[in-house]
Amino acid sequence: MKTIMILGCPGAGKSTLAKRLSEILHIPAIHLDAHFWLPGWVEMPREKWQAKHEDLIGGDSWIIDGHYSRTIDNRFANADTVIYLEFPTTICLYRIIKRRFQYHGKTRHDMAYGCPEKLDWEFLSYVFTFNRKKAPGIKKRISNLSGKNIIVLKNRRQVDEFLKRLIDLPQV
Repeated sequence: MKTIMILGCPGAGKSTLAKRLSEILHIPAIHLDAHFWLPGWVEMPREKWQAKHEDLIGGDSWIIDGHYSRTIDNRFANADTVIYLEFPTTICLYRIIKRRFQYHGKTRHDMAYGCPEKLDWEFLSYVFTFNRKKAPGIKKRISNLSGKNIIVLKNRRQVDEFLKRLIDLPQV
């Protein structure tokens, strides 16, 4: 595992898993949200985003969390491992609401400068419908990948067990 992409519903724990994997594997974690957004929640122009994304996946090793469907095929092509967090909608909704209060008026470590935590109806709706509308297509695309290490984790216990197995592996 040298080039790892992490996908899943907002609130599933993609950024947290990326950070923990980075600490265990000593591979840099890249949070796409921190690179895509400009201050004030302004989207990076498409051409600039494409170039930035190519730079991000150009390294020999990385852990990237986030979707961004316009660039997902490039990540699929360059990743050796795809981790999909298939968490229940209720857990994801709880977590995004919790972090809204936890980071009120602040910018999270995995977010771009000048983008303080916010919660609006559009985002809540996206999370609420993710497993029903977005997940089937993502899972189908993942199932069609060949030559990749595919890992699906469905709850916190499975994530913790996965990380423990990595910690227990002999270091090379």
